Amino acid sequence: MLTVDAHLSMGLYRMDLWELSEAAEQFEQVIALAAGSDHQAWADKATVGLALARAYLGQTAVAHELALEVYPRFATGINDRHGRHAYFLQLLGQAFDSLGVFDKARSLYAQAINFAEAGHYVQVQAKALTGLAVLERHRVNYGEAVRLHCEAVTLCEKIGAKCDLAEAYFQMGLSRRLANEAETAVAECFDRAIALFADIRAPQQVARVAAAQKIRGTNTFSE
Repeated sequence: MLTVDAHLSMGLYRMDLWELSEAAEQFEQVIALAAGSDHQAWADKATVGLALARAYLGQTAVAHELALEVYPRFATGINDRHGRHAYFLQLLGQAFDSLGVFDKARSLYAQAINFAEAGHYVQVQAKALTGLAVLERHRVNYGEAVRLHCEAVTLCEKIGAKCDLAEAYFQMGLSRRLANEAETAVAECFDRAIALFADIRAPQQVARVAAAQKIRGTNTFSE
């Protein structure tokens, strides 16, 4: 059990650092060890992480298959009255968002926020708000997107979640750029994201933000 939990934690850590292939390897280790055992719940969580990693790596067919495999187990809230899986609800929402399945993504984010508000899971709430903001960006509702980004930033700052705060600033920068806001406001978001990612020693995240900063018209979660 300790080994399974360690691999899952390392996979999530690698995802935060944008080390996607390494994260996928960790999640596959969890699935290999836990699937079909008394620890199936950990295999399900790892499958969510693997779906997201594969989606970000552009392996859309396998990512979609993985996401659909575990969707019923998370979307219906089976054996999860207290929101213990809320963190993975929003991760699965990110996977469906990245795959362009926006209806499922929105539903999962909404469920995650409901659980987060009830259980005071501030980090989950912040991450789900970032996800909802990106969905509004897809719908060209830039004003609502920026409002949600600001909520996410406030929550992340409240709990000192540097990685999630960096992501929130990054996504807000993308939304503000598409909303044709002042270049100084846009640059401030990107610069803040880069500084935070650098502070937690996530060079691949720094490179990701820097690359997206140079591209006009970005409208995706993973850019």
